[in-house]
Formats: sequence, C-alpha cells, structure tokens
Amino acid sequence: MLSYKIISIGTSEGISSPRVFSADWGQARKLWGEVNLRSPKIMEDETELAKYEMSGEIGWFSIPTKETFINLNKFREQFGPFTAAEYDALKGKIFERCAKTEPRKTQAVRNMVEQLDQKITSRAITKEEAISRLYMLMLMGHEIGHHKVIPYDYKRSLLIQEAVAKETGDRARAGHLANLYEDLIINLLLAENNGLPIEALYQKITGKNQENSPLWQIYMRVYEKLLNVQILPREKTVSFLKVFKGTKSIEIPAEMEADAEAVVQLIRESRPSNYIEKCRETARIFNKYMNDQDLANPTPLDGEVKPSSPSEQPGRKAAAQKEAQGLAKRQKGEAGEGQIRGIKEYQGIMTANDLAENATEAAVMYYLDLAREHSVKFPLYPRTSGEEVIEGVDIWDPGEHDVSELDMAISLQMGHQIPGLTTMRRTRTEGHDIKAHFDAPNLVVYIDASGSRPNPQNSLSYPVLGAAIWMQSAINSGASVRVVAFDSRQKFRAMSGFTRDINEAVRHALSYSPSAPQTTFPLEDLRDTFENEEFTKDPLRLVVIYDQEVEYILSDKFNGGSGEDYLKEIQSRGGGDFLLGCDEIDAARKLRDLGFKVHLMRNWAEIVSAASDSAEEIYDPHRHLQKLWQRI
Repeated sequence: MLSYKIISIGTSEGISSPRVFSADWGQARKLWGEVNLRSPKIMEDETELAKYEMSGEIGWFSIPTKETFINLNKFREQFGPFTAAEYDALKGKIFERCAKTEPRKTQAVRNMVEQLDQKITSRAITKEEAISRLYMLMLMGHEIGHHKVIPYDYKRSLLIQEAVAKETGDRARAGHLANLYEDLIINLLLAENNGLPIEALYQKITGKNQENSPLWQIYMRVYEKLLNVQILPREKTVSFLKVFKGTKSIEIPAEMEADAEAVVQLIRESRPSNYIEKCRETARIFNKYMNDQDLANPTPLDGEVKPSSPSEQPGRKAAAQKEAQGLAKRQKGEAGEGQIRGIKEYQGIMTANDLAENATEAAVMYYLDLAREHSVKFPLYPRTSGEEVIEGVDIWDPGEHDVSELDMAISLQMGHQIPGLTTMRRTRTEGHDIKAHFDAPNLVVYIDASGSRPNPQNSLSYPVLGAAIWMQSAINSGASVRVVAFDSRQKFRAMSGFTRDINEAVRHALSYSPSAPQTTFPLEDLRDTFENEEFTKDPLRLVVIYDQEVEYILSDKFNGGSGEDYLKEIQSRGGGDFLLGCDEIDAARKLRDLGFKVHLMRNWAEIVSAASDSAEEIYDPHRHLQKLWQRI
C-alpha cells in the first residue's frame, strides 16, 4: 500500500523531541473526555525500535495492556518538514471546521490551538514546532481512539479480525483490512466531533507515496467523500503536492467510485452494536483492491502489537489471555449473542492470535472459560461487626487506587508486573471471622472418557465442563485435585498425585481414546487413592461423572467382594457425588442408600447446574446456605 522508500528528511533535535511530545499526551486524552491510559512510549533509538519491530509503523497500540507506541523517526519522515505556512493553513482549517460543530465538542481542540498560539507569541516555540505538535496531537488522538472507541477491548478486536478472516480467508489480510475500517471510524469522529483536519495526515502520506495502490486510492476516496476534502492528486489540482517529485494525477474508475460510495454508507451506518458486521462488509469491498504490495507494507498510521512478536514484553500474553476471557460464548454484536461458541471456532481464534500454543491448550482455556461463571470464586465466611478484616483480592490499578493498597507479595505471584493487570490488592470488609476457615476437602474426579461421550476437543463435552466446574471450585477454595479419565478398569489415565494447577487438571480431563465395548470403572485406582496415606491425610471428596453403565461399579468383583462393598468404605471416609447421565435406575438408588449424593441428568447439558450447585455446597457452604434460605 505505502512505499516507505522515500528521501530522509532532516529535522533538528529541537523540533519534535520525545520529551516535548510526551507532554502532549494529556492534551490528546481530552479529545475523548479523559481515558485511563498510560503515557505512550515514544521511541527514536533504532535499537529500541527494532526491539518492538517498529521500523515501518508510525504508531502501534496494544489493547490488552493499554499501551501505545510511537515511532518518532517515522513520524518525522512522514509528516515533516514542518513549516510556518503549514501551521497557519492547518489552524485556519481547524477554526473553519470548529465553526460548523457544536462548541462544547470542539472546546478541547480550540484550547489546544490557543495554547500553541500563546507559546508562539511568547516565543517559547516556533510555528515549525507548533505544527509538529499539532500533527502529534492528531496522531495521539487517533491512537487513543483505538482504546476508547474501536476495537475498545481485546475481545472485540479478536472478533472483528475473525469476522474479516472468514470473509477473506486470509488472517494476514484480515488484520490489515480490519485496521483500515477501525481507522475510518476513529478519524471520522475526530473530524466531525472535534473539528480536527485529520485528512492532513493522509495528504502528507499520499504526497510522499510515489505509487498509490488501488487499495490506497479507494481508501483515500472514502475519506474524501466522508470529510468533503481532497487527498488524492487530480489532473488540474496537484498544487498542494508539487513539492513531491513524481506525483501523478489519479483518475478514479467508475467501479471504484461506486465501491467507495458503498463504504461511505457502511461507515455512516456503523455503531458499536454492529461494528463486527459492518467491518466484515467493508473488508469484502476493500479486499477486491488489495494486492501483495499492500500486505507487505505496514498499515498507514498504526497496527495492534502482535502477541507473537519475538520481542514481546514479558506478561503481554498473560494479559491478552485475561482480556480474552468470555469468548467461549458469543459476544454482543455477534449472531446468537450469549450462546456457547463451538470449540473448533474458539480454538481457531486462540491459536491464530497466539493466545494458545496449540489446540489442546486452547481447549483447556475453553472449558475453564465456560466453567468460570459457575464455579466458586472465593468462599464466603460469616462475619459480625468489628474491625476491618481481609475478604479477598482484586486488581490494583494505579489510576484508581492509592499505592498503599498495592500488595506486592500477591502481585509477584502473578508473574511479570503489568500495572492494572497483574498488580493485586487486598479487599477488606468490616467485621471479624466467626470461623477462620473450614477444611476444604481435596477432590478426586473420575470422568467417563468412553465412546459414549464426544471427543472433548472436537465438540463441547458437558462431562468435561462439569469436571472443570468442580475442580475450579476446589482450587479456588484452597484444595487440591486429582483427575482420572477412564474407559475401562484396564484403560484409564490418572494423575500421579494431586495438583493445584487447574490447567494441568483440565488437560487430564480432556483424555479421550475409547476402545472397550463396555465402560467399566477403575476400582483398583480408587483403592490406591483412598488407601494412600499421603492422599488421605487431609479430607478427601469423591466425584464420579458417569452414565447408566454405573451399575458396573457396584457389581464388579473386587478383593473378594464387590465394588459396592468398597464404596461403603469410601463413603465412611468422606463421601462423594455421582453425576449420572441417565434416568432413575436401580444403581442410582443403591448409591443413595450407601450415602452418596446422586444427580441424575436427562441430558448432559444439565450437568452445568448440577455441578455448580453441588460444588458450591461443598466448597462455599455458607453462601450455599444463604441461597437456600432465600428460596424459602
């Protein structure tokens, strides 16, 4: 799209230094009514630019970590040389546009220009410096728009790109085309609501671009129509581009003109509720004009920081994974909002964006994402009036909390420190504990992994989801878990011991390689678990997720007796729950008679509420009791 093989433009160090521009960030934030963002990283050192892979981009933004990066060298190259005449011309455009806009909306821009004029009058800066700062204010305002307007949050960013990828069949193209759409939305708001002549940035870029590709032509033609301005050179009006040798006039073909008009209509119809669909439709049009040259060049003003970058900052992947939580269900703006997303689609999103190394890691994230809203978070303890006591933990954000609230001991456990994302604080409440704690039993989960269940990595497996709810509740309550996925007494995959790593536990629950004609229970493993002194030194709870073949656990011969005999002994050591996918059968009645809790599900989807309710009863008993009282 853009050719960056242009003549380097010399700029004095006095104009456009990082220190000067850093002070303009606060002004740019006011364009959007204040936003909670860190100051940008403004770089001109080539080594540092290489570290962030920013040799070609003017700016980058990272939605997950709320960071912004600006390449000062590329900024100078694209928008310099800065002249006094250009400042006067651009200031005139600003006041002309502000006069047509509601004064309240343009107050921030008018204040900025007036402050620059005052500094010029007092000779604190020159007009050349003023115009460089005006360009930087527009660039910063544009970057802030990505955080404030579109994509706004990381989930929407992923979904927009996913929708475009489905349209183009190419994820590299999708990222490029999605960014063009997002830029159009942001720049239109900056121009119409704030009065900024944002087209000046593109006039500069176009003038220095020796060849304007078809995609760049239609993209600029859309801006011309939206803002009623001229950006592309024409046969009779190329005066504003005469300083750039080799400038050629451009004639817009009839088909391109019609397509540009269609994009204008899509942009005018765009709202936060339909960004995903409108971006997809816009990309369909732009994709007709995109070629390999466009794909090889950076996007015009910015791009999102790639999490796969070898030079990524420590902690960025973890921050992105946290921001992506919730995507296992369809989001606002998607068809079928609130419905569970297919696991294959979810795996594609996570692996394509380097949030998961492979499909198995993505599957673990999928089940934990779905389980999160149904699991115990922090157990509730009853309190009476008294002094403040610790209740739990929460995110510590430097923009919202005092530094005295930062708990570094907990924060360091989160890994690399990213303020507002991995920094933690203690939350407190008035009162004191009636009971300091209860003994959360460790959990051993046996999950049916036979052929009667779907492969949990190919389609949603409710038994795996139910297990994830139980295990996440146990770990959040301070307990450890052990998982055994079984097909038969001879074929099962068991963890060697207990763990507090929920990802490890769910990976074991994903085990699937059925072969036996009948599903039988690994009674020997159950014996080894409950007779291991290391395992049973703490309270232990049994959970079995099975179907109607559960009768085999009772009738199988074991140590001269039957499974039923051994289950009687297990019940006396801590008891457990059976979540069965069947109607009322004799085996279920026998298990109840033995003292086990039995949950029958007419279909496996009911396991979500059954697992959530029973896990809460064990690992959050006070809250569970409160809910029971509320129902009475």
